[in-house]
Amino acid sequence: MSLINHPAKAAACITLALSVVYLLAALVLVPTFSATPQRIAMNASLAEHVEPPSTTPAYLLWGVWQRFDTLWYRRVAEHGYDLQAATVFYPAYPLAIRALSTVGIPTDLGAVLSARIATFFLLWGLILLLKLDLGAAEVNRALALLLVWPMSFVLFGGYAESMLMCFTIWSIWFARNDRWWLAALCALLACLARAAGMVVIAPLVWIAWRQRPLRYLPLLVAFLGPFLFPAWLRWNGFALSSVTYPKYWQTSLALPWVTLRDALHFTTNDNVWFLGLNMAAILLAFGVSLAKPVRWEYFWYALGTLCLSLTSNSRPPLHSFFRYALPVFPAFASAGRLLRIPAAMAFLWSILLLGNALLLYAFWDWFFLV
Repeated sequence: MSLINHPAKAAACITLALSVVYLLAALVLVPTFSATPQRIAMNASLAEHVEPPSTTPAYLLWGVWQRFDTLWYRRVAEHGYDLQAATVFYPAYPLAIRALSTVGIPTDLGAVLSARIATFFLLWGLILLLKLDLGAAEVNRALALLLVWPMSFVLFGGYAESMLMCFTIWSIWFARNDRWWLAALCALLACLARAAGMVVIAPLVWIAWRQRPLRYLPLLVAFLGPFLFPAWLRWNGFALSSVTYPKYWQTSLALPWVTLRDALHFTTNDNVWFLGLNMAAILLAFGVSLAKPVRWEYFWYALGTLCLSLTSNSRPPLHSFFRYALPVFPAFASAGRLLRIPAAMAFLWSILLLGNALLLYAFWDWFFLV
């Protein structure tokens, strides 16, 4: 019997197997690192947490993942929001790290462990959700594409994407199964994982409208989600993200078409590759989601995520769109259904795997990521 018929077991096996793969990758790649102290100092958010590369078990298992945003999440877990710049990092993931620290698990290990626990539940929920509409072969293809998507490695490191996707997927699954209070609870938690969690409200509204009668109270609770963390910030005297992002992170809020316009104006001969890669992420993930949605709620989810992502006008523009596209699981569902020819599936899978491997090395070696 296919392992996919046992979603929890399949999710556990995938999570453990890929944890071993990333451990072996670290064992091979760490001795080749060329990161200089200057490059680390330019990129490290909090230099006191940066460990020198080594082949010790601790470094290979979790030390190699202590990069960029992970260091900020750890600081929030350890000290709270003691810096205004830290308030762009939503609280659910740091709270998970802090919860593990209360039982003696240090925050560097806790950051990786909590992300992988969330990845297990994400994969479990995703298998359950996809099986409602797709056959076993299509589910397998969707999972295979998700797990090699460029920057999917952050699901196993110290980023909040795994938690965001976990709560989003379970919220939709509970709604599909008419368990609306659990759907609302997961929607609230998705909103506390990252700002993009608010997009889950779009598929919930669509599902509720299709199921009717409407579940007004659970939907109302879900609608409160996007306001919880901003309200907490204002209550405690912090500025909102509209102020913090431009001041500390070279990012402003803009209309989606303004972000696209600025990206085209920003492009030069030296960085045209940067725009090309990020536009490829947009076309691959959002294009297939919107053109060939498995379900209409997936269409609204993908459209909402695209519009929200494009409101973030950074320098350089469209920065990290491979990571922003990762939570768009409908793209992998649609691709899993469309790629019936083994050669086509193998070609796309190989290209994505190569991109993920190159970006993983760049991430571990402190290079600026696309």
